[in-house]
Amino acid sequence: MPYDFTAITREQRLMTPAEPFQVREPLLLISIARTFQEDEDPYHAVQYAWKVNVERARRYGLVLARVGKTVVGAYRPYEWLEASREAFPSREPHTGRWGFYGREAELPVWDYYVGRQVPDDLPLSRGGPIKYCDPE
Repeated sequence: MPYDFTAITREQRLMTPAEPFQVREPLLLISIARTFQEDEDPYHAVQYAWKVNVERARRYGLVLARVGKTVVGAYRPYEWLEASREAFPSREPHTGRWGFYGREAELPVWDYYVGRQVPDDLPLSRGGPIKYCDPE
């Protein structure tokens, strides 16, 4: 069955109560609640200045941005770099932190995750904004 591109817009999806997602591939789930502004592209908030194990992060092909338990963006990182002025000229440098350059996930992936809730059986860490998730 072909994918229906006329379904609903991203904005409509975020306003509609949604069911939890299932982890379908290795992904990083990152809380952007402290830095995200509603009128901002979630990519800008999720892209930069994270304390990650960069070798591990590079093995995960999908980054989900979340606010609370709601996914607000899905991105395919293609490069992780130190959070420096050289790598990210428009940002303040942060020693010991990393950021990524990426693109929005392909439409079927974006539409599957964005607007959905983090499942209850996926405990969110109180110790940090990043969770490494693998499919069961």
